[in-house]
Amino acid sequence: MIHHETTWTLNKLALTAILFMLGALSWWLPNTLVQPGLVFERQVRHDPDYYAENVNAVAMDENGEKKYTLVTRRLTHYPDDQTVYFEQPDLTQYKPGAAPVHTWADRGRSAADGKQLIMTGNVKVVRGPNKDAAPVEISTRELTVVLE
Repeated sequence: MIHHETTWTLNKLALTAILFMLGALSWWLPNTLVQPGLVFERQVRHDPDYYAENVNAVAMDENGEKKYTLVTRRLTHYPDDQTVYFEQPDLTQYKPGAAPVHTWADRGRSAADGKQLIMTGNVKVVRGPNKDAAPVEISTRELTVVLE
């Protein structure tokens, strides 16, 4: 009976020692084999978080007058830098007493603040005649529009 209790105690000690060594090894191994700072670093990706199709947006001024309209086939938002990309944007800007300015392009993008719209690819700008100015028509590859 004494022999059985001694064997049981030695087995418990051996099991405890093995578990301790496994725990120490599981801590030591990742800390020695992997360079610090490389584990669990979050990589920022430029993936969209939402999109909308066939968008028709209207911006109003403080008096409730139409400031501009933006129609686009597809709008895609990227959360990492808060940019918005547009497919076939069609922008019409309005100012009191002036003819509307109509601008469209193949693509467009806007930064986080939304104060500028960069239009690219077959950009066309058309403004009808004003009482003091002739009509204007411009074609270019890229145009930055300030949205006031």
